[in-house]
Amino acid sequence: MMKLNLKRSAALVLAAVLLLGMLAGCNKSEPAVAEELTGCTVEIKTAGGKALEGIGVYVYSDSSMADLIDFVRTDANGIAAISNAVPAGGVAVLDKVPEGYAAQESYTITAQSTQITLDVQLRQEIGKIALGDVMFDFTVTDTNGVTHNLAKLLQNNKAVVINLWYVNCNPCKAEFPYLIEAYGNYADKLELLAINPEGDNEEAIEAFVKEFGLTFPTAKGEEAWRGILNDLAYPTTIIIDRFGTVGLIHTGGIDSAKTFEDAFAYFTADDYVQSTVAHITDFTTTPDPEPTEPTQPETEPTQGNTELTQAPTEAPTQGTEPTKAPTEPTKAPTQAPTLAPTQKPTTQGT
Repeated sequence: MMKLNLKRSAALVLAAVLLLGMLAGCNKSEPAVAEELTGCTVEIKTAGGKALEGIGVYVYSDSSMADLIDFVRTDANGIAAISNAVPAGGVAVLDKVPEGYAAQESYTITAQSTQITLDVQLRQEIGKIALGDVMFDFTVTDTNGVTHNLAKLLQNNKAVVINLWYVNCNPCKAEFPYLIEAYGNYADKLELLAINPEGDNEEAIEAFVKEFGLTFPTAKGEEAWRGILNDLAYPTTIIIDRFGTVGLIHTGGIDSAKTFEDAFAYFTADDYVQSTVAHITDFTTTPDPEPTEPTQPETEPTQGNTELTQAPTEAPTQGTEPTKAPTEPTKAPTQAPTLAPTQKPTTQGT
């Protein structure tokens, strides 16, 4: 009797197990197949918020990058519109990324709009630069023996200004008082380095700093600095923004502290977005003159007399003052005058 009950219990347990297995099998659903994405876009910007135009975007069906689906370049807004459908697991590979920006090997496309942000990595060697380029890292030692490294300066400043000069450059001498004044008002927001890449020795540079009372770090630069621009002249002012890119290149002396300050204010603003400025005077605005009422003529023509009296053609007799003072211009120039730049000194091995 006991053996029969044990057999019956074992059979019931086995039946229960089989039933549960069948129920579990019935409840299993097929894995969801992700739909293809159509009308996808890839948007590429820098960490500073600048759209990158002309970046090539290769689109592959998966990370093996064996099946190319599409190729397109980003437009002026940094957007690449993909024409073909992208399957689940599709990836984008970037091409023609400007030097100094760090890109991954590939980016997975998971949504209709995939946003890619590229961080800046300062270039490692001194070389040619142009407006908008990522700047090269460098280190100089000033006349006080203090070492200045660009990467470290950008950690604590909203901009770094480089002024290229040499001892016998007259436009440089004329510009420095205005640069000193502007730097004094922005030294808590940016750093300014006066770098001399010409043949002046350190003793001559130190004497110059004392004579002209330069208040910002001044250093001798290595010869490679002479080749960073296609046509270097002096003085040249370069502004590196907080993201490490070249925001402004100005060649020629400035004779206004306000011109420098307007540029400094732009690049150190809290809401600054990575950008470039073609001319330093673009920051300077001149208010329009107040409107003036037209002056009434002193005498009205006699009624019926249709001829107007002409001004005398003879010059005023000697000793008399002209009847009307010359008029002043009604509007100031819209751009601050700049001092002509000085080319490299030919006597110093350039």
